[in-house]
Amino acid sequence: MDMKKAFGGAILFVAVCCCIWLLITLSTLREGDSCEVNGVRGTCKDIRACPSVDDLIIANTLCSFSRGQIVVCCKDQPVEKVVPVVRMMEENHSISAEIVSESDSCDPISHVVVNVSTALAKCVQYQEALVYPCMQGVVGPAREPRCNWMPQALVSEGQNASPGEFPHMALLGYGRGVTEWLCGATIISELFVLTAAHCTYSAKSGPVTKIKIGIHERSGKALSPRKLYGVSQIHVYPRYRSPYKYHDIALLKTDRRMQLDRWAVPACLVAGSPVDDSEVLVTGWGTTVFRVLPNTLQKVILPRYPDKECVAKMRDVRLLPSGLDPATQMCYGDKNTRKDSCHGDSGGPAVVKHPEVSCMYLVIGVISWGRHCGVPNQPGVYTRVEYYLPWIEGIVW
Repeated sequence: MDMKKAFGGAILFVAVCCCIWLLITLSTLREGDSCEVNGVRGTCKDIRACPSVDDLIIANTLCSFSRGQIVVCCKDQPVEKVVPVVRMMEENHSISAEIVSESDSCDPISHVVVNVSTALAKCVQYQEALVYPCMQGVVGPAREPRCNWMPQALVSEGQNASPGEFPHMALLGYGRGVTEWLCGATIISELFVLTAAHCTYSAKSGPVTKIKIGIHERSGKALSPRKLYGVSQIHVYPRYRSPYKYHDIALLKTDRRMQLDRWAVPACLVAGSPVDDSEVLVTGWGTTVFRVLPNTLQKVILPRYPDKECVAKMRDVRLLPSGLDPATQMCYGDKNTRKDSCHGDSGGPAVVKHPEVSCMYLVIGVISWGRHCGVPNQPGVYTRVEYYLPWIEGIVW
């Protein structure tokens, strides 16, 4: 009997201690409020919503206790992808007929966060809708992977791209009769492509009039209407002055919404997050180092030149009378081989694989100009896209 009394007393003692601890630590913080203990940040959550006991900040902190609900300070979890998740539906127009409605039950790809740029939000929308669309399967809705990426390590010299490997690529046409296909461009939304300002006009054929998307070869069988569009508006950056290569960037609006699918996917725009741009993938239908105009889309990896070295390379250049501007321009090229972008690649993108959004490309630069083509240690000049993001967002979205 004495042992039972002692045991009961111990239980009562623990219970009283717990009550005292609750009363001491009770505060006015509510569920969802931020909390911090000994420099560790957290969020007040129902104790059942904290992922595990290890995530509790156990340092005599209780956010609140009311009506049987214990709200504790739960350690914040690192966010793997700082991107929002939004359904790809705008003004009752879906990107393609393959996208399921808002009522689908697929899990989101990433956690919703706030305070991101419009460009990043759109990037994730396109990823969800086109690269990992929610499809109705035998056992219910599920995300279907439609990533067309190929191993980047295989790209050593310029070579043919695989079909759909760079679904953001577009080709620009000039003239009202016989079309002259000259420059490259990048799909960035359902209505806009990004290109170089000098690619908005051809001395021979006049202004740009047509845009091909979702293609692998420059020429071939007749295109379906979903792959060929007219140009309805041309937006040249206001500070561009031809023939100089400063601010060599422009936006082209299509004559109708582009029908996007896994073969035509917008690329993402640099939105302020740290990006490794020490080397980029450059693509286009321009002439090769052998001065041959290829029919198949070409790809090559090019290293970046340090700004200081790039500035030195571009001294006394007629088209850059004030020298290279590192704030708006950068250089890519190979010091030892003939890998390069060439005539006909202008306006196309220099991209990297997005570090945060799976199977999406990030546009770092727009191919602008080069003193030579395919000459070792003679880099090309690229327009730095990040500088122009506010201007782009103001027009496109």
